[in-house]
Amino acid sequence: MFLSSDWKLQSKSDRTGYRLEGPKWSFAEKATNKGLEHGTFPSNIIEQGYPTGAINLAGQTPIILVNDGPSMGGYIVPYTVPSASFWKLGQAKPGDSFNFVEISVEKSQTLRSEQSAMCSEVSLISSKEENILIAEKPAKKIDHIKIVDFDKEKMNEKIRNKMIEKKGMKNIKVRFFN
Repeated sequence: MFLSSDWKLQSKSDRTGYRLEGPKWSFAEKATNKGLEHGTFPSNIIEQGYPTGAINLAGQTPIILVNDGPSMGGYIVPYTVPSASFWKLGQAKPGDSFNFVEISVEKSQTLRSEQSAMCSEVSLISSKEENILIAEKPAKKIDHIKIVDFDKEKMNEKIRNKMIEKKGMKNIKVRFFN
């Protein structure tokens, strides 16, 4: 069911986990009739460690645990997002849809190795080697800098407006120069 469904990123997501919205889960009889040490909800299990990228089934809400997420807990983790796909998670915004595909651990490791090779220092080409020179723009010479304290200006404007109101000159436009 998880892999064949569309999942939408909830706005409640944060740096600890990406909450997904989608179809309701159904649990086997074995999950609903179990000992109390496993928790009352069918997705509860005995405490276990969570890898980064774990898709944690906390009740009816799947949560992708990211770097600041919990390192262990008592919920089912049936899938894990491969680390090579974390950049996609980082670009996601609430309302975006996700579709998941099952891949092997070996494929996940291969994807990560390819990504690491692509982003390594060896893969970078210096601009001198390619004779790509960016024309430098001439620097502008600045003789003086005027610093304006906008909060102070705003306060002065409020004081001026109050003074005008007190004197009964509401409709008069007044310009002040420093």
